Amino acid sequence: MEIDINLNSLDEALGKYNKEELSDDFDSYLIAHCAFLSFKNNLLVLNIKGLPKKNWKKLDDIIHSYYLNKLNRYNKIDDIESYIRIGFFIIGILAILISELFTSFLSELFLIAAWVIVWELVYDLLFKEIKRRRKAKIYKYLANAKIVFIK
Repeated sequence: MEIDINLNSLDEALGKYNKEELSDDFDSYLIAHCAFLSFKNNLLVLNIKGLPKKNWKKLDDIIHSYYLNKLNRYNKIDDIESYIRIGFFIIGILAILISELFTSFLSELFLIAAWVIVWELVYDLLFKEIKRRRKAKIYKYLANAKIVFIK
């Protein structure tokens, strides 16, 4: 895959407050262009116009380390969210069981609350999980891609 980039200096690709990270604009641009990749090859071609050749290696290193760090943080957050989902699932099941103990308004209240919780978890697993996996795949691709610079 080839991505066309116009950079006059390395500073345009780097963060305003941290020169060891990519800027939000550059990050969004790369992710948007990788959104529809098949990830069959591990080659990323950057057509960079205006950036001096001496800065190519530094940009390559920053891209790899930035997305590796981003992937690691994303995986940690996803692990924490998995524990939260399991906790909510248990709460939902317990609420269903508690609703069986009552025969009045409380029974209906617990039953509705439980099914809302369980439905949200099912929705999250069926629809949001696909987006989370795709995002992690893009980060992994950018962290490990062999970057070829073409001027």
